[in-house]
Amino acid sequence: MENNILNKVIVALDFSDETKALEIVEILKDDINIFKIGLELFISSGPKIIEKIRSKNKQVFLDLKLHDIPNTIKKALNALMEYDIFMTTIHALGGRKMLKEARDSIIESSERKNKKRPLLIAVTLLTSLSTDDLVEIGIKEDLEEEVLNLAKISKEEGIDGIVSSPLELPYLKKEFKNELLLITPGIRNGTVHIPGDDQRRSSSLKKAIYQGADYVVIGRQITLAEDPKKALYYLLGQE
Repeated sequence: MENNILNKVIVALDFSDETKALEIVEILKDDINIFKIGLELFISSGPKIIEKIRSKNKQVFLDLKLHDIPNTIKKALNALMEYDIFMTTIHALGGRKMLKEARDSIIESSERKNKKRPLLIAVTLLTSLSTDDLVEIGIKEDLEEEVLNLAKISKEEGIDGIVSSPLELPYLKKEFKNELLLITPGIRNGTVHIPGDDQRRSSSLKKAIYQGADYVVIGRQITLAEDPKKALYYLLGQE
């Protein structure tokens, strides 16, 4: 059971220090197969960090949360196909046309370059947002309704999966069964105090898996710990 859960864990390398990132990969290489590169590390290290992690026979989740006009998204994803990544993210709030262009671009590029295409994942609503935040920016729907609506549009446009908080998992799994991959950040219950923690909608690792997450993304709870491997296994034991 423990190994099955580990296969669903993605460790987020959410810092700018490339040396530190590669140290974490080395420490966890026997336990974790997928590591997330976000904006901070990608901007500070550039695409070479993808190649360095892949050289250790690990998969890369490139989480840039692209959000732009459809033509720009098309060109950006075409450029990303130069690199060997397992999955990448775009914002569902970019709209149906942007989602379609993203999907078409990644399929066409992979076929033209004879590469296995990465999974394309749509971010619904950031887990830092609350209902009050949505009201403030003019989204009138209930938070759950908005996540469900964005997930439905994503599925209709052939997106492989979505990112949502653990709190949305029960109704998303009920609605989509196994038709969409569900990727869940916001895993907590660790021993590490995270300064400025901005996750509003969070859960434990085991609970997220039990409620239907296909992958869970865990960052600072592990990477800021004195012993990252011990922190990982601590989270595995928490209900």
